[in-house]
Amino acid sequence: MNAKVGTLFTNASMGFNTTLGIINTPFSSSQKQSRFKLYVYAQPLLNVIGYDATLQGGLFNRQSSYTISPSGIERFTGQLNFGVILKTKTLYFEYSRTAITKEFSSGEAYKWGGVKTGFTF
Repeated sequence: MNAKVGTLFTNASMGFNTTLGIINTPFSSSQKQSRFKLYVYAQPLLNVIGYDATLQGGLFNRQSSYTISPSGIERFTGQLNFGVILKTKTLYFEYSRTAITKEFSSGEAYKWGGVKTGFTF
């Protein structure tokens, strides 16, 4: 659960996380933990939007032609973050995706993703 109140955003979100795969349980002893992990995760979220200055303009630019009127804002949006992670003793690899429903009435739903890699010494 998350809530923001301010001049940039006024919103709240609620969701949950789920993980499935080869992963160390937090209930096992540290001596028995595996150095190899491969798992997928998903995080669905429901967002309630009160105010979004990135779409509606800030305190001083509400008359700009690039702002959206309050009636054009979608007050409820859904978001899904998901991906796959591979961890070994020296390697970290993650592929992630995010999909979000449209944020304003004339907009579109969007998807984006990314790749993270890392090494330990």
